[in-house]
Amino acid sequence: MWDSKDPDGPRLCFTPEEYVAFWQGVLNREFDPPARWATGQRVSGSGS
Repeated sequence: MWDSKDPDGPRLCFTPEEYVAFWQGVLNREFDPPARWATGQRVSGSGS
């Protein structure tokens, strides 16, 4: 992937295996936020 406004700039590259692993994680809901976020509960930054 790259910024189309800067085609000569840096690129983020993945192997085919890494790309498949990422999508498997998406499909397995490994990246979903914690349930408390979905309920609208505020998350404290102080750890309490």
